[in-house]
Amino acid sequence: MAALLIPHMLSQAARRLALSSPNGPLGLTLRRDAFDLLHLVTTERFGAQPNDNSAIAIRAGELIRSNLANPPSVSDLARIANVATSRFLDMFRQHYGMSPARFIRTERMYRAKERLQNATEEMTVNQLAGELGYRSTSHFVQAFRHEHGVTPAAFARNTSDV
Repeated sequence: MAALLIPHMLSQAARRLALSSPNGPLGLTLRRDAFDLLHLVTTERFGAQPNDNSAIAIRAGELIRSNLANPPSVSDLARIANVATSRFLDMFRQHYGMSPARFIRTERMYRAKERLQNATEEMTVNQLAGELGYRSTSHFVQAFRHEHGVTPAAFARNTSDV
């Protein structure tokens, strides 16, 4: 199974690298992606197993990324992992260096930036906000501006000018 995930994780890491600054939240996520990939390669080549805490955090990150519009709650993730909520939060923070809520915001901003840079058709900010699970377009615009220094519309215009 690890052999199937490695090319996907490499491509995801390369996209993140192109979109992130080394010290920003995406840079932290990129470094954690590298650790996740290292765990998989180690498991594949040497038969070593990542510790249970890392495996739980990696799986939780995958579940969140696969459903950013409606991510599972912390209590749902803890239940799936069969650990107490406080223990799950500790494992997640230890692995990713941030809370699940911050991880969700970071992933949403990464996905928004990626979608705006790679849009082949005109996408409205309302559509993108809904796709990423924001209940309010203004909240999405505010979060995007806070993260990237410009509104999503301005970012899309600047990207299309290049």
